[in-house]
Amino acid sequence: MASKATIYRQRSSERVIAACTTHANKIQLALGHIYTPDMGVASSILINGLTASLSECTRRMIEADTANEAELQDDDGVRRNRDEAAEKLYSQLTTTRDQVTIICGPEFVAELGFRGDTPRDPVALTRLAEVVQHKLNTTLAPVPLIPGYVFDANIWKKPLTEYLIALKEALYSEANESREAEATLLAKREAISRYDQEFSRTANLVSTLLEISGEAELARRVRPSFQQPGQTSEDASDSQPTTH
Repeated sequence: MASKATIYRQRSSERVIAACTTHANKIQLALGHIYTPDMGVASSILINGLTASLSECTRRMIEADTANEAELQDDDGVRRNRDEAAEKLYSQLTTTRDQVTIICGPEFVAELGFRGDTPRDPVALTRLAEVVQHKLNTTLAPVPLIPGYVFDANIWKKPLTEYLIALKEALYSEANESREAEATLLAKREAISRYDQEFSRTANLVSTLLEISGEAELARRVRPSFQQPGQTSEDASDSQPTTH
């Protein structure tokens, strides 16, 4: 979905461009009559150039906004994958903790790295899982509390390793998506800033030329807003404050 900030700006841009296209000849004739024919021709050339530039800035702004919105939608899937991987690792760690406590007692469980509550934060989970994984490889287990039971660390190491790898991959993907989202957001803000500058120049000039041409009402409709960058005053009065 397009952002409101760009939707409002696009609407004002289209209004100003339409005014330029529709009334360029009227402005040319009026300025040619008031000043000189050459002045009228010059105004037409200027209006056409500014209109083309504003159209291009508007297009780039829309493209940047679309790219940023698409990237944010991708982030939703990445976060779901991260949360699912974190839930599986959390479940495996709590299962390991409970089962090993029954088999070998709480002191051995503490040696494996379990202290306090098992964290929910994905990064903290990976840190704990790495410690437990290492300790299962290096710590000698005591005689099991269950008679005849033979302690085999691989029973817990294998699924723990599997879920740990999955969460690390999910966190890596999330970090990459975050960087890409920041890049598209920066590009969007830069595109909006360029658009706002071009819109202000174009709308101010067209409004002034219409005013000179005796079209006060048309001039009012395309006059830029001082409160809402990138919008006409008329559009800004109908919209909520926008941000980048």
